[in-house]
Amino acid sequence: MKIKKSKKKFRPINLFLLSIINTFLVYTANAQTVWTGGSGVDLNWSTSSNWSPSVVPTSSTDVDIQNTYGNDPILDATGLKCKNLQIEAGGALNGASSTDLTVSGNVYDDGDIFAYGTIFYISGDISVGNFTEGSSTVVLNGANSTNQNINGYYFYNLIINNTGGGIAFGGDAVVTNALTMTKGNITTTGYTLTLGTTSANIGTLAWTAGYMTGTGTFQRWFNTSAVSLGAVAGLFPMGVSTLNRSCWIGGTPGTAGTISVAYTQANTVTSFVSSYSENSTTMTHRNDAAWAFSTANSFAGTGLSLRIQASGMPGVSAYAALTMSGASGAAPGSYSAPSGPNSDPQVNRTGLTASNLSQSFFIADNGTNALPVTLIDFEAFGQNGIVNLSWQTASEINNNYFDVERSNDGNAWQTIGNVAGHGNSFSANNYMLLDNLTGTIPEGTFYYRLKQVDFNGAYIFSMIRPVSLSGLTESIQTFPNPTNNMLNMSWTNADNGIVTLNVTDINGKSVYTEAVSGKGLQHKQIDMTTYPAGEYLIQVVSDKSSITKTVIKK
Repeated sequence: MKIKKSKKKFRPINLFLLSIINTFLVYTANAQTVWTGGSGVDLNWSTSSNWSPSVVPTSSTDVDIQNTYGNDPILDATGLKCKNLQIEAGGALNGASSTDLTVSGNVYDDGDIFAYGTIFYISGDISVGNFTEGSSTVVLNGANSTNQNINGYYFYNLIINNTGGGIAFGGDAVVTNALTMTKGNITTTGYTLTLGTTSANIGTLAWTAGYMTGTGTFQRWFNTSAVSLGAVAGLFPMGVSTLNRSCWIGGTPGTAGTISVAYTQANTVTSFVSSYSENSTTMTHRNDAAWAFSTANSFAGTGLSLRIQASGMPGVSAYAALTMSGASGAAPGSYSAPSGPNSDPQVNRTGLTASNLSQSFFIADNGTNALPVTLIDFEAFGQNGIVNLSWQTASEINNNYFDVERSNDGNAWQTIGNVAGHGNSFSANNYMLLDNLTGTIPEGTFYYRLKQVDFNGAYIFSMIRPVSLSGLTESIQTFPNPTNNMLNMSWTNADNGIVTLNVTDINGKSVYTEAVSGKGLQHKQIDMTTYPAGEYLIQVVSDKSSITKTVIKK
């Protein structure tokens, strides 16, 4: 993966090779329109004669832009639309000021997008060879329950308005001008999302809702202007699911540079080896949720402030007893009083420097706030379509019940059962629930978690347990279909075993075969350019099952 900033291009790894479990590329057999190039005279997207057949694409039309040797389409109006957009190797799409394009499906590309000033509204996944951002705006407005998967790019303006499963980045990304978060979480697992490019171009954040989730990092540029503690100029909107775990930096940096934050979720508690005194109170333990800070690019400063929010942190009944700590004891800087309510506590620290800011921070207390339920074991085991879920608690305080939740993708959850708790208990308790999936949903990988609910309605989630039920999913996704040349395929394999990919013509003659190994979402591209026109059968065969799809070669 490489960011070519000199040309403002980013060539990421192919997102479709990432094993994002049970994330499907929903390519359907829509009407297809192929760009024919306009003979270099009129290259406007809205000119019907530039397409084959001679019709301007609509929201239900798949678009295929081939290598037309420089005669690439230009977006020339507002209100332009298509379903799925494919740009083949050597092909390109050119934006322009005062234009917009709505892609209600996926963008799959081996060519180039030169965005210029276009506004792109994209509802599906994006996997693009080269994206030159110009002064464009990309609006990610997916509504599906699964993640909207995006490779890493340079964006000029990026707007997150996802009402479904949120955004999942498959590479490092940079927003050079403005990041706007209005709806939906951003999963940056293993990657870094950066706002701004230099001390002279720090970028701006507008935040209404949604959080940075996963184990990735959010990095921001700061100049030497003063930042008020709690202002959006110093906000790092971290979180987990719907819980706000944001943090804020305040103060006046002495030297411009970057600050990065990575949040690690935990609901467990660690006791300090040696307790310590702060604000005339003895601090005995910390919650294991961690905010890891680092500075870079010459950032320097003294007299900095830090605020951390911990919405929904389990066991908080007296927020005034909370403080900010390091991993093994007192945090650097000076104590500053926390604020509430108990459901949304904030802890504060002042007198920090750039050097002692670069560490992990935690939330500690004096033992007043106890974890209400101590969960010591949670297991999920699947066999013959039935998942056996069992868990054990060492102690319980005000434990009303457990909701058992299941997810197909680890993001969208549904409650499948409810088990009563033991209220207050200081001895071990065992629980069990069976989830019978036989004949109800496809085989694959499923995810389970517990939602422990107190009598006052407060709740916490357990760790997540994946369960694989062997087999292939029930369908192959193909795009475009019909096709003129390149056919993109995707399917999900729940096992690590080898499957065989076969392509046969209508007479049963094999024209292509390949053994494919790997677990999770699989993607394959087949060149059908030389195949005669007609129907072909695509078959994926494992040792347990087989799935078949008909495609048409024009």
